[in-house]
Parts: sequence; structure tokens; C-alpha cells
Amino acid sequence: MNYPVDANRFHRLWVRMYSAQPGLSLLFFFKHYTYAAAGNSDFFQVQPGWHIYSVDLRQGSGGGSGTWTQKGPYAGLRLDAPWGANNNLVQYDWARLTPDTGQAVNIAWNYTGAGTSRVKLYLSHSADPTADNEYLIADVAASSRAYTWNTTGVAPATYYVHAEMNGATSSSGALTINTSPLVKIDAPGPLSGEDFAQRELISSWNPSTCGLFQYTSGVGNLTCDATGVQGQITNNDPQLLWLNRDYAHPIDTARYRYMNVKFKLLPPAVRPWSPFNAGTRMTWDEGSQWAQSEIILAQYNVWINSAWDMRTVPRIDGGSGWTGSPTTLRFDLAEQDDADGQPDALPAGFQFESAHLTSDPTSGQGTIIRWTALQGNGTLDLFWDQNAAGYNGTAIARSLPIAQGSYVWNTATLPNGTYYVYVVAHDNYNTSRVYSLVPIIVNHSGQSTLFTDVPTNHWAAAEINEIALKGIVNGVRQNDTTVLFSPGNSAYRSHLSKMVVLAAGIIPENPASATFHDVAPGSSFYTYIEAAASHGIISGYPCGGPGEPCDGSNQRYFRPNNNVTRGQTAKMVSLAMGWSPVTPGTPTFADIGATDGAYTYVETAAAHNIISGYPCGGASEPCGAGGKPYFRPSVSVTRGQLSKMLARSLSAAGTTK
Repeated sequence: MNYPVDANRFHRLWVRMYSAQPGLSLLFFFKHYTYAAAGNSDFFQVQPGWHIYSVDLRQGSGGGSGTWTQKGPYAGLRLDAPWGANNNLVQYDWARLTPDTGQAVNIAWNYTGAGTSRVKLYLSHSADPTADNEYLIADVAASSRAYTWNTTGVAPATYYVHAEMNGATSSSGALTINTSPLVKIDAPGPLSGEDFAQRELISSWNPSTCGLFQYTSGVGNLTCDATGVQGQITNNDPQLLWLNRDYAHPIDTARYRYMNVKFKLLPPAVRPWSPFNAGTRMTWDEGSQWAQSEIILAQYNVWINSAWDMRTVPRIDGGSGWTGSPTTLRFDLAEQDDADGQPDALPAGFQFESAHLTSDPTSGQGTIIRWTALQGNGTLDLFWDQNAAGYNGTAIARSLPIAQGSYVWNTATLPNGTYYVYVVAHDNYNTSRVYSLVPIIVNHSGQSTLFTDVPTNHWAAAEINEIALKGIVNGVRQNDTTVLFSPGNSAYRSHLSKMVVLAAGIIPENPASATFHDVAPGSSFYTYIEAAASHGIISGYPCGGPGEPCDGSNQRYFRPNNNVTRGQTAKMVSLAMGWSPVTPGTPTFADIGATDGAYTYVETAAAHNIISGYPCGGASEPCGAGGKPYFRPSVSVTRGQLSKMLARSLSAAGTTK
């Protein structure tokens, strides 16, 4: 449903397939999620061997329910293997759904004869003119000496054109159909908005723990680890409930609207060949009644990425939208599989990888546009408009490398409102365009949604966003395209080196010889650590400690994967910012005095208001005269705390970088 097919534009299906036996195939098309077809194409003859077929879906009978152009847009398209060929080996190479018009090539030949001879032009992967011909391009009069062929729909590859006339054959030189650059916009997208579980439940629906479900029914032998949730299906109504009458956490349906689930169903043990199960759906309550989405057709043994817009999801009761304040949110995994009239059987089990209920993504002063390259290479241009139609918007940035993958968009000058982003990707031959699936909401009084695990009410959201939009920090992209910042994780010395170098505007360095024994050239943080070392921000540890043998040059060690402490952070930030040392006669903190090696750096950081310490009175922190706070210089710093310190340092009075 994310990419419904415009049946008035895309109506020709190209497929390259192999069949060991001849037969008849056809295509079915589907309006929504369900198995009930809205129509079908005409049959087309399948020949033995590898062949390319071109099917005009407008020429179908409609299966009694209407033709291709009457019922669209479509959410599903199914190609049936050749009928009438028992125990047949079938293989598929590619399929493409396209318009009728596009890039054309001119095929020309010499002809000196007379009369009415005709020439057949074939497309083949082989330069041998006697090889199997995969697709009949044209059957034309030989005397025409040329034919213009529309190549739209044929997959990128190197081909040859074979000519056949009166039993004689010849072959052209190589014809290369270029791989068009295609990208998918991940942010703004259905998974880049604010995550309900992260904001309201203060934790994600993490599949590594079975605690993500408040209740389950009809499933057994659940195991939960880093790869996801696995289990068996034990009755014909298996249910996974993220919320189960959780009145403390009702869902604001005006805010949270995209449900994203990644799962896999395993076929019944008695029918391992069974192709699909027609029983998966979403169920929720609206406060006064239950609502259910239409059934989703789920293919067995295939990971299903389902992204519902809950405002428009088709409902069994005929209702529309996503209303009320649901306190129960349930995923119905499957129904009994009757396999076209055979005895009912339950799916053997399931795997579950991720689930997110998200809002429209938001932008305060800026956002990060992210994309994935699907094929090809080249550059792209970014634009915005407010209607997701026409590709006639305003430029955001031009000629960005497709491989770059992201771009920081400053939205500070845009009025508050709803905006769509689109991409125009191009190389020397082709251009493609795609809109974001969802809009981004510009609201200058709010926070941006940049990371899945940093909701807008997170205590360090403003600071994390500020330095992320400056390119100082980034998150880790997950398989489902969400991006995690992990603000509660400890920061490493390597992380801090990169962050202070970027925050201070220092240019990364890449010397041929490493300064530290344990940070080799080419390693992830090498250029930042070397820049920090050359500017005197870090010095490392002498060799000779545990696990640190001294080589011939007695190189020092940096220990890049050690947790960074609060004292080390104060020192590195103060040095990177170029602040003048501050050494007061009276210490600011109860646990760090003038004889401590980090004293000057901690006092300098405190003077610039990037640290404040902890009130006395905690464990092992008695309140002395004046009730001074404690700094805890040896305590590890989290990524969230470090982000806050760096953001404050950038705006602190006296910053010189």
C-alpha cells in the first residue's frame, strides 16, 4: 500500500523467465491486501527456455471484476507459473512494470535484394546469431532497412540484436541498456517520526526481550534475542499484544499514525510447499469498540515489511480512519491455512524482527534527509513542495552524490507547515524521481525527530539535535532504516575525539605513520584521533601497561574503545575550544582540588557553564561547609551527556573556534 500502482500510467509488465515446458501464464492484480483479485490479464504463451515476455495488462478480461484501468490503483500483482506443465522447472530473472513509451534505439541493416522479404529482429543475451532468441522485437519489411525500437521495460544488461531473413542470420554489436539511478527516501518516512514506545513507554518495542509484548495468545516456545522473536503458533487465533488495556498509555491517534511491522511466517509442517497465509491483520480498540484492518496476504518464508497508514488502512467493518484513544494494540499473526480447499493447517511458527508506531516526522530548525541507493550511481537533487504532486517544487540542494546517503536541511526560513521532499536522481543517461512517502511537519517551536530513540521530550533532545545538524554526531542505521543514537550508552574515547575535532572546526589529518600503537591508519576514527593528537588535545598512555607491550619506537597507546570519563571530557573540550585556563583559589567541586591533574580543565569547563556537577548528599557524598557539589571526575560519560556538554561549549562565551 506504500507504493500503489497508477494503472493509467503503468500498464505493461515485462518479465524474463525460464520454463522447461510450454504452457500458459497470466497475471492477477489486487486492490488491497486480500487474496481476492480485482482482475487478471489475458493468458500468454510461455515457450521452453529463457524468454522475455511483454504483457499489456489493459488487454485482460478482468476476471469478471473489471479491467486493469478500471479498478486501479493496485497494491498487489501476481504472476502465475505456466499452467498445464506438471512438475515443471520455472525460474525468474527480473520483472518490470512500465509505461509504453520511453528511450528508443535505432536498428539499421543493409539490404540489396528486391521483393517482399521480411526480416525478424530478436533480442538475445548472446552474440551468437544462432543462439536462442529471447524476445521478438519486430517482424518488418527488409527493404525498410531500419527499425526504431522502444527499449522501455527491458532490464539493464548487455544485449545483442539478431536478424533473421530467409533462413540467414546475423548479429549486431553489443547493445548496453544502462542501469538507471534509483533511490528510496528513508527520512522523512514512515519510520523517521517520533516512536510511540520510546516516548510514552520510555523504551522501544525491542525484539531482543519478550517483554515487548504485554500479552500473547495462541503462541508458544517464545525465544527472544538480538535476532528477534521466534515462536510456534499453537491455535488458529495467534495474537501478539503490544498494549493490553493499558489505560496509562493510551495512543494519541492524532499524533501516532504509522504502524511498521517486520515479520516472517513459516509454512505448515504438513504442507511445506504452501505459498501464503491470508490471515494477518492489525486489531485495536477505539475506546468503545474493536476495529480491525483488512486481512494481509503474507507469503511464507519471506520477510514481510508492512507499513500501515492507520488513518487510511482498509477496515473489515467498513469504517475509516484511526480514531479515539486505543489502549489495546494487537497483531494477529495468521489464520488456519486451507491451501485451496485442503484440510486446515496452522503455520508452523513465526519470526518477528521489529515494530514501530510513529508520528509524522518533525523539523524544528532543521532535519536530516536520508536515502538509500537501490541501483545505479550518479548524483541527485533534493526539492520540497506541499502537495506531493507534479515534481515542480523548490530546490533544497543540487548535485549531491547518491552514495552520500544524507543531507542536513536547514528549515529555519520555512513557515510552519507540512512539506514533502522529493529526489531527482540522474546519471549521463537516465533520470528518476520519487517523493517521500510521508510529509515532514515544520514547527519552529518544537524539536526535530532525527533519531528513533531520542523522542522530542528527551532531556537532551535539543542538544543532540543541535550537534547532529552540525554534522558532529550521527546515529547508527538499523536494518529497518530507523536510526538509533543510543543516548544512554557510554561514550568511548574515540567518539569524543571525533566530536571535539568536528566541534572545534579542526581539519581531520591522515598521516602515513600512526601516533598511537592501537590506532592504525585507515581505522574508523584514525583521522580524528590524529588531528586531536597534533593539536595537543590528547596525549595517550605510555606503553608498558597490561596488554600494552612496548615496540621499538615505544609508541603510546590511546585505548580508543575505553569509556571516556567526565574528567577526560572536561580536559579535551577545554583544549579543543581553545579556552584560557581557569585556576581559582577555591575549588568549585568537593571532590576535585587544586592538586588534581584535571583541576584546571574541570574549572575551565565549569567557568564556561558546560558542567555543573551533582548536589552533595548522595552516596559517599557528605555535605561539607558551603554544600559544594560533586563532579565525579572518574565516572563514565554517556553519549547524551557528552552531546549536551558539546552543545553548551559551542554557545559558551569565549569560544574561539
